[in-house]
Amino acid sequence: MEGPRGCVPGEIGAVVALANRIFVRAGAGMGRKFPTLFSAENGEWLRTFWDGDEPVSLVGVWRAEVLSSFGPLRVAHVGAVGTLPEFRGRGLATALLEDAFRRLHAEGTSLVFISGGRGLYLRLGARRFGRLWRYRALKGQVPGPGQDLWAGIVERLTEDELSAVRRLYAGEPVHYLRREDQWRSLLPAKGYLPPEGGRGLCVVRRAGRIVAYLLHGSPRRTEAPGSPVRLAVDEFAGERAAVAAALPRLLEESGAEELDLLVQRSDQEMHALLGALGLVRMAATYSGTVRLLNVGVFLDVAGRVRPDLLRLRHAAAFDTAEGAEEAAIMTGAAFGGGEDAGAEETDGLPLMEVPRPDGLQFI
Repeated sequence: MEGPRGCVPGEIGAVVALANRIFVRAGAGMGRKFPTLFSAENGEWLRTFWDGDEPVSLVGVWRAEVLSSFGPLRVAHVGAVGTLPEFRGRGLATALLEDAFRRLHAEGTSLVFISGGRGLYLRLGARRFGRLWRYRALKGQVPGPGQDLWAGIVERLTEDELSAVRRLYAGEPVHYLRREDQWRSLLPAKGYLPPEGGRGLCVVRRAGRIVAYLLHGSPRRTEAPGSPVRLAVDEFAGERAAVAAALPRLLEESGAEELDLLVQRSDQEMHALLGALGLVRMAATYSGTVRLLNVGVFLDVAGRVRPDLLRLRHAAAFDTAEGAEEAAIMTGAAFGGGEDAGAEETDGLPLMEVPRPDGLQFI
């Protein structure tokens, strides 16, 4: 057995084939759906074990930078975690995750998003992402756009329009620092542009100028047969009133009866607007988990708000990739995570807010 190790460009096809075998629901589409992850550029971060010339266990890592509520952070996404059935039970995935954490810690990555909540992740110090608010709009509940706005799902964007969408996103208080090539590869890969499988990009224009956009998933029944068809907004940016004005058009064009909109807890303008429209608000959480790795910078800032957290500086294992127990403590403190992460809460904001690690960014 060889590993953990990364992959050279000529091995990417075999790793994609492994992912397709493990994640059978994705069909043969893992490489297409996650182009930033399964790329030659990212080969070193496709951490694998090999049995001869065949990869048998995989942990995919994709690194990025985000603007958090207290400044830029290096982050990583972990996904496509799996092992062929005949090689399970040997601790291969655990070894790959620990290897990835050590490498990320060494290069200064502060935060890891993991697309799942398995016991494996929790044992290694990950916790629920934290609390968000989800608003549900019913068909006919929200007034349509006024005469000065036009909203609708688009088939394509001109170069200038794509630049406008990128600028709107870059103006969000917390966001990923996405390169232009990432926008160009991820929008079609995720099925947003052109619309695919019910997903799409809705833009809102005023006098021909794009002032907001919304990325939405596929309409589906999430409960028993006969339950309402629901649509979820995966990402939005721009004028909050324009985002709200687009909701009726999204419901109409998608055929959905209900729409869910996740809102960052600190987005007070959107909370006030949706509350005034009478939308039902429910507590929610990201389906995956998160783990802090390097905490020095975080403690410098968080310690001003919660001086009691500074005591964790004295835990020698904390600022290492192996400090699972201490990482769990700090991660929960930072994001309000835990077993009750979806519970109602009124005790203020988390210490730190980061962009949601889903939608375009999901790995």
